[in-house]
Amino acid sequence: MTKPREEFISMMKTEFVRFAAHIERVSSQYQGVKTMKEKLPKGHVLIQMDFSENYTCSTLEEIQSAYWNSSMVTLHPEVIYYRDDNDELCHKSFVHVSEVLNHNDTMVLTIIDRLVKIVKEIGHEVQWIHFWTDSPSSQYRNKTIFDTVGRFPEIYGMFASWHYFESGHGKGPCDGIGGTAKRNADNAVKQGKSLIQDARDFFAWASANQQGIQYDFITEHEYENKKLTSESKQSNH
Repeated sequence: MTKPREEFISMMKTEFVRFAAHIERVSSQYQGVKTMKEKLPKGHVLIQMDFSENYTCSTLEEIQSAYWNSSMVTLHPEVIYYRDDNDELCHKSFVHVSEVLNHNDTMVLTIIDRLVKIVKEIGHEVQWIHFWTDSPSSQYRNKTIFDTVGRFPEIYGMFASWHYFESGHGKGPCDGIGGTAKRNADNAVKQGKSLIQDARDFFAWASANQQGIQYDFITEHEYENKKLTSESKQSNH
């Protein structure tokens, strides 16, 4: 599509203004999460999380039918930041693994249930969880999540806040965790050290071989139960 010169110049001026505002918001958001980590008080936990691109299972000598019918695995990395007894900022890395390939609000709620249990086991009296994610409406930025945040004290016995990165700029430590896990899994398969054919195989391999990252498995049954519970609550509102 072509435009007259003057119309093109006018359009580009408008786009440059929008782009500058976008970059300013991105910078502000990254500074916000950095400041929150530095000033995080005891009793508060910051969780940065994101869905990784699904891991595609493969075999050492893959035949054509295996390629076209290969299983996929959902990976959802999280980094939890908190203060220890010496008031030092600490973090723990987690990955939730699942056979469920739906990256939607129900899966997010299922993961939150698990994360709250993990947070309570850290050993401190947690009063607040601050979530930082990117902003796809199908996953984190929707009425289901807003309702959950509003009712967090009722559901989990603590408060929550949710912070969104600018669209396309939610990159962070989660990307490194997910990428490392998938790359190491591929190398293990290529070297004949492991056979990873589905989500449970991936979980078993990762739990035994990935140092510094804790893995948790979410079953399809657990996901379906959460889906039924959420649908029931929505119908009653």
